[in-house]
This record gives sequence, structure tokens and C-alpha cells, in this order.
Amino acid sequence: MNAMLNGYKGAQFAWESTDDGLETTPKWGKDYLGNPVRIWTGDEEIHITADVAFAYWEYYRTTNDEQFMIDYGAEIFFLIQQSFGNQE
Repeated sequence: MNAMLNGYKGAQFAWESTDDGLETTPKWGKDYLGNPVRIWTGDEEIHITADVAFAYWEYYRTTNDEQFMIDYGAEIFFLIQQSFGNQE
């Protein structure tokens, strides 16, 4: 859903999220003087998606759980590749 909301295909994981997995990082905050400050982490920290792929791979390397890769890993790798593959 995050990828679609950001104009991409595939899977994109949130920098901060709640139970539904959607990005919850606020776009704006205030500095110590009360001035508005743009918060970019939710928009710019897209590497978290690659971190999820890496975690799947490390799980597989550690456990050799081929059924996990068949049931979940292959799909997540494909969806993550889609999201990175269509970014400018």
C-alpha cells in the first residue's frame, strides 16, 4: 500500500508505522522556537525496504528454510524489486 500511495508498484515498507503498516511519520513538526520544520524521514528513508529484503535473505541463510522462501521470500523479493525498479 505504501508503494501505491507514493506512486510506485510493488512493496515499500514504512520508516514508522502502526498496526496497519502504513507510513505514520509526520510531514511537519515544530522546532524549539515553534517554527514549522519539514520532517523528511518518512519520504527519504526508502532504504528500510531493502533492509527488509536483507532480513529475509539472512533468515534464509541462517535457517535454510526453503519453504519460507517459497511461501514468502520469493514474493517479497519480487515486490521490493518492483518498487525500486520504477523509481526515478
